[in-house]
Amino acid sequence: MKAIELKQLLKQMTISEKIGQLQQLTADFFTSGASEITGPVKEANLSPEMIYQAGSILGVSDKEKVRAIQAEYLAKNRLKIPLLFMADVIHGYKEIFPIPLAMAATWNPELVRQTAEFAAKESYVNGLHVTFSPMVDLVRDPRWGRVMEYNGEDPYLNSRMARAYVQGYQGDQNDLRQPNTIAATVKHFAAYGAVEAGREYNTVDLSRWQLFENYLTGYQAAIDAGAKLVMTSFNIFEGIPVTANEYVLRTVLRDKLGFKGTVISDWDAVEEIINHGTASTGSAAAEQALRAGVDIEMMSFNYNKFLEALVDKGILSVSLIDEAVLQILTLKNELGIFEDPFRGLDATLTEQDQVNGTKLALTAAKESLVLVENKQKALPLDERKSVIVLGSLANTGELLGGWSWHGQPQETESIIAALDHAKIKYRFVDDQNHTALNHLDEISGDSILLFLGEPASQTGEATSKTDLRLTSTQRRLLSLAASSGKKVISIIMSGRPLIDSEIYEKSNAVLLAWYGGSEVAQAICTTIFGKNNPSGKLPMSVPRNVGQIPIYYNHYSTGRPETSPDEKDKYVSKYLDSSNQPRYPFGFGLSYSNFEYGIPKLSSAVLTKTKSIELMVDVTNTSLQSGVETVQLYIHALVGETVRPVKQLINFKRIMLESHETRRVIFTISETDLRYVHSNLQSKSDLGDFEYFIGSDSNVNKKGNFELRDVE
Repeated sequence: MKAIELKQLLKQMTISEKIGQLQQLTADFFTSGASEITGPVKEANLSPEMIYQAGSILGVSDKEKVRAIQAEYLAKNRLKIPLLFMADVIHGYKEIFPIPLAMAATWNPELVRQTAEFAAKESYVNGLHVTFSPMVDLVRDPRWGRVMEYNGEDPYLNSRMARAYVQGYQGDQNDLRQPNTIAATVKHFAAYGAVEAGREYNTVDLSRWQLFENYLTGYQAAIDAGAKLVMTSFNIFEGIPVTANEYVLRTVLRDKLGFKGTVISDWDAVEEIINHGTASTGSAAAEQALRAGVDIEMMSFNYNKFLEALVDKGILSVSLIDEAVLQILTLKNELGIFEDPFRGLDATLTEQDQVNGTKLALTAAKESLVLVENKQKALPLDERKSVIVLGSLANTGELLGGWSWHGQPQETESIIAALDHAKIKYRFVDDQNHTALNHLDEISGDSILLFLGEPASQTGEATSKTDLRLTSTQRRLLSLAASSGKKVISIIMSGRPLIDSEIYEKSNAVLLAWYGGSEVAQAICTTIFGKNNPSGKLPMSVPRNVGQIPIYYNHYSTGRPETSPDEKDKYVSKYLDSSNQPRYPFGFGLSYSNFEYGIPKLSSAVLTKTKSIELMVDVTNTSLQSGVETVQLYIHALVGETVRPVKQLINFKRIMLESHETRRVIFTISETDLRYVHSNLQSKSDLGDFEYFIGSDSNVNKKGNFELRDVE
């Protein structure tokens, strides 16, 4: 349809039909089949007429249900406006890739794009139009279970990943009429990652400067990449629920970030305006949400019940409803479903597609693994020698993580099965076999593979924790393994950094495997036995203890920094009982290879607003094994109009180096890399001096200086 035809269609619609387009329902309203839902559900009491005027549906599980529901709907909808089908395809549809936090650990945006592209292809052939992904809020508190769904603590890395997800879902041409594409929903807008105490659905108290400085960058990158939808967050901003917040959804989202697409609430979020206490009735909640700019109400029913009366009373203008409806009709038109309501349902995945998906999942799982300890080169192990395997996580297919949609744990290869396939000699000791556990020193094998972590059910939405240690059973396993005299290789399955000093102190090697998706068992086995060289880097700092949270590398300078000349003085910014530093910093990750950095060189010590400079460094693999190194570039502004981070990532490059190979890595630094948000909320650079740091993680100290001037 042309734009003028959409407007003509809008004119044909009754007020009831318009309001219906703003309603999102689950499959339960159309079929007896179950859908996957979260949050509080109240009796809807919707009439059949309301149901068959609804504009979209979420959570339908397969293509035959999509076809049946769409056909039934079109038969009963007066104007034959097709339904939109949406779902939480977060890290894969059926072929499950590592959780987003693990994908961020790859530091490989192109790989992220490829996984999103495959997820879009699987979703397309099953009739889906929209995914509720990517999640791009900034996270600095691992107590919050939803850190598994995000890209970590750094705005720049977050932005790179956000862009990659959108490009993968929506295709290189950003044309949703092309096959194998789906619309991306950037969420949750805004600042949901800053919930107090890391507690799900909790309050956020954030300054506008902090919002603009750190939290908007991921959303901006996704919007610039063309994301078609934005989902509101559950939290408040400046005392007003985001779903009712005109400043956030109109001034910031529409005016500042330039978003032109559809805004959808999160589950029941319009109804929850009442719980927040800024509305006393569903009618008031509907009014506030529509005024704020929420186009689609997900699974609460205040628009359906109250908007028409609000218009009749003159409280709301019908133009506000028309504005929202036109956004939805435009999205449907961009997807081409007016011409083909059964878009994608006649397509199938080929056998080669499925093979490619499995290979991609294996690559992603391998690259997401982060080796954080390897004392005396405990890894890799010799595959010819027998090992002891401990931990129930080694003997399950529950390795996919939260939001794994149609992933099949019962079909997912366990660690034990992967060891069998690799023909590794091992003995698995069950957690309840107390006799064997107490005599590990007598069992054949000089190494113990100890699988620890948290259940997948304790990651994702509504899984906040205050204790991020292992369970008592797992801690006992670790102690028994450590006292056996054998090498202990701990493999940690989790959706967040775990904070348990015993893991890192009692193990000879520690591999963070996260929840790595359909092929993670094979990825772990090939890495432990040296057929894959780990290359993952931390997207979040690993704290020493919970009391350090929130902890992040790019913190601001203080008036009494720990490193001040009187650092032994009590009156500096430090703890009495702990180091300020994390156990492992952002960007950290070991390899079986050794990389050495030469002395960095600048093409010029001065750059201007029109002339960039180049920073060059030679990186050498001094070991016998080829490997991937992620070269990271950080800067620090010595003086700013507002305080500046002690370090700030501005670029990175992944390079493969063969044994004893040296490669020159070149970064271009331009004036745009030096811009930041000033106190007036405008982004610009300041003239003056800067430090740069280049190396393998955020704790790097190889540095130099350059200056930004007006003219050379």
